[in-house]
Amino acid sequence: MKRIIILFCCVHFIILNSAAQNSISPILYFVDSLQANDSSSLLHAELKIKFSTPNPFNYSIQIQPPTGWRPIGGSILSFKRIADTLVRITLLRTRYAQSKWSPVKVQVFDSVSNSCLDTFFHIRAPWRSDFQLVSSDSIIELADTVRFAAVKFRLINKGSVEGFYRVFIKKNAQVISTLTIPSILPGSDTLLYVPLLLPRTILESQVRFQVYVVDSLLQSRTFPFSVVRRFTSLKVNPSSYGLQQLTIESGLFLLEKKMYHFHEARTLIHSDKGDLQFSFRTRAFGQTLSVERNILTLGFVGKKARLLFGQLSDNTHFFSLGRGISIQLNPTAKQEWGGKFILRNDKTVYTNNSFLFYTRHQQRSFRFLHQLAIDFDKIRGNYGYLMHHELDWHQTERFTVKAIFAAGVEEFKKRRVFHSGDLGIGLGASSLLKLPQWELGGDIQYYQKSFPGINKGLRNYQLDIRRIFKKYSTGLFYRYNYVSIPILFDSVYIMDAFKFNMERMGFRFSLHKATYHFSLSGGHFRQVGLTAGQLDQYLFLDKSIGWQFAKKIRLQLSALSGISRTAIKGKEIWFTNTSLDMKWQRGGVKGFFVRQPILSDSTVKVLVRNVETMILSPYFNFKFLKRIPVSLRYTISKSLYDKTVTQGIGFSLQYKSKISNWQIQCNGTVPLTTTTANQAVLASFPYVTLSLQKAINVPTIFKKKYYTLRVLVFEDVNSNGAYDLGEPRLRGIRFAVNHLRFLTDSIGCFTISNTNAGPYEIMAESGYATQGLTPVAVVTTINLTSSQLVYISFRKGHAIGGLVKFDLDPYSRKQITPENILINFVDQAGKKFSTLTDTTGKFYIKLPAGVYSVSLNETSFTGPIRPVVNSFQVDIQQNAYQFIEFELREKRREIRLRNH
Repeated sequence: MKRIIILFCCVHFIILNSAAQNSISPILYFVDSLQANDSSSLLHAELKIKFSTPNPFNYSIQIQPPTGWRPIGGSILSFKRIADTLVRITLLRTRYAQSKWSPVKVQVFDSVSNSCLDTFFHIRAPWRSDFQLVSSDSIIELADTVRFAAVKFRLINKGSVEGFYRVFIKKNAQVISTLTIPSILPGSDTLLYVPLLLPRTILESQVRFQVYVVDSLLQSRTFPFSVVRRFTSLKVNPSSYGLQQLTIESGLFLLEKKMYHFHEARTLIHSDKGDLQFSFRTRAFGQTLSVERNILTLGFVGKKARLLFGQLSDNTHFFSLGRGISIQLNPTAKQEWGGKFILRNDKTVYTNNSFLFYTRHQQRSFRFLHQLAIDFDKIRGNYGYLMHHELDWHQTERFTVKAIFAAGVEEFKKRRVFHSGDLGIGLGASSLLKLPQWELGGDIQYYQKSFPGINKGLRNYQLDIRRIFKKYSTGLFYRYNYVSIPILFDSVYIMDAFKFNMERMGFRFSLHKATYHFSLSGGHFRQVGLTAGQLDQYLFLDKSIGWQFAKKIRLQLSALSGISRTAIKGKEIWFTNTSLDMKWQRGGVKGFFVRQPILSDSTVKVLVRNVETMILSPYFNFKFLKRIPVSLRYTISKSLYDKTVTQGIGFSLQYKSKISNWQIQCNGTVPLTTTTANQAVLASFPYVTLSLQKAINVPTIFKKKYYTLRVLVFEDVNSNGAYDLGEPRLRGIRFAVNHLRFLTDSIGCFTISNTNAGPYEIMAESGYATQGLTPVAVVTTINLTSSQLVYISFRKGHAIGGLVKFDLDPYSRKQITPENILINFVDQAGKKFSTLTDTTGKFYIKLPAGVYSVSLNETSFTGPIRPVVNSFQVDIQQNAYQFIEFELREKRREIRLRNH
């Protein structure tokens, strides 16, 4: 037997050795570097196996694709061929396939000789960059005291290249949080937790954010989410009283190397009946440092009344400045009564006390004004009394007429005046007529020199004629004005206005278009009430030009010039005041030229000199740190008569903080060169002002404006609908009150402090923290008119079920189904519930614990089919479930037996 086994082994070895010698290694042919098509997920490769000698042996091919590829038909292929073989390899591209060249390993195994032939070829996926965001949490709930949160979402690289990403969390356009992701391989995904710190300025109950993710190629994906803040205690307003804004301002200013200060506080209190105004200011300026010291002003503005207390001034008929009261009453829309009473607080300039009473009313198209003014000055011994009446007739908008009559008496106790105690009369009239192409106006006022007040000796005559065309107008005018009050003398050479002690006549022309305007007036000017230092008469020309260029550049030129024909030392005198202003988007330049004659103050006019000054001031506006507006200017001035050049720089900046209500302003001018003695003294010293302003919210203690709403949530154990001592309070119950979200605290309460009066809807939200309890009322609506405590009761979940069945007559032909039958439930408080039966006649409803009357709808069963018992009393206070059964029975028909 041993010899037979040895012989068999030798024969088998010879056969295998002979087979090995007869097998010839195959030769492989394939195409390297195959790239997949983006339109298909399959990649096809052909592997040709060529044998030098045909053989009947078995071969197997093992395919090892790179990550992201999967062979179709398996990774091992077997075949038995005696000639050349063509093997087709199909690879399926998955989301993990990359766009870089990766080898596909191929191994050919010989089953006889156990030999192996290794080779490989390269493939790659098409280049593609894409990613996806997946979020399961669209709402993040936070407690009111928590400001930190984490936004959770998945980022999936759906491309074939490695991805680099940046994550932004935005609220509107403001970036709240950022996160950088260095690398994610193709097909991979990562779970991200992006930290989020809520700004302190965000106080809303629900805040909407947006996750914005951008890759290295600036491709972006977004998705929204909301942060819901649940409050256990919320203070809507800082105080239960209404808040008013109190503005406090303090500042310093440097002038002539001396430092001065000013302070002011003001507020406006709103109420249903009117607004209350308050202001207090003090300013230290001048040699005595008492320009305005401790000035207090109080005012009230209502619908039918207007009151003002404090520092007042008036120039209606007499100049007055001091402490006083102003009253205005409007009993009807066409009536007005009032007065102003001012007592002096200065013994140097305004030493008079004045009282003014007036009434104004309207009758149809006539308007009447009556005034009584009294002024007395004990220090100077002057006393004035006058009455003033006006009648204004508005027949139409195109034609108006006004008439004035006044009378008064002025007495002088400490000096002799020729008209002391004489009656003074004042008369006046004016009219205006507007026609389609013409406009005519006239005014005349005449007051005697014995008339008291600022209109003493006033002569005022005006006449205007204007012709109106489509784009321009032209006309003639005449002005005459004379007053005998010495403080109203006109200063002609300053060119501020021609208003007092003058006679002026001439023409005017104006042109207006979309991009420019032009106005010109000129004529003859004559001084009235002439002094020795003024010209008696001259010709004047006043012109103004405005031009808009390219929507960003604007040019404004104005000039007031005059020439006198009165020769002084053989020369004509002319003067001018010309200004130029050119503005563009962030800057501009201003220029001035002034020529002013200086005359000797004597009876014979002698020209001392002509003062000519030219000023050029370019300026530039910009924002520092994107928040602070800054304006810089450089000024160079040259005096032509003495060739003096002065230079200076000016600046102004302003900072406003909307959050903290701070406002800072700083303005100043710093000279670079000093002036000579005959020039302005102020140009030799820097002038700087600095003011700080702060708005503070302070409560008004007159009346409560806001109230407190407190909600207590409890389990109604005995189902009496009231909170009893010992009944458990429920914590963790979520509520929505109007647009706010709340959560009950450890004692089952949440509070809204200092909130507005009005309706509030308190709704218990789903997902109660206490299982097995249901609210008696899901929604509770109240009208908050005072501070209030609201009780909301929950009860254990109970249910009532049952069955509705029919007992029909055996001979009945009716087809009745027990579905959609209405079942009514009424508790002891009268609250109603209802449900419907299903196709089998069953019903089921969850109810709060209590005693219920369960009944069918009686009006539905008035025919032959009626319930045996129409209602049941069901008690589910102790039992969680009760079953009842309704039987509907059809009336039986009588059976008659006949005798045969």
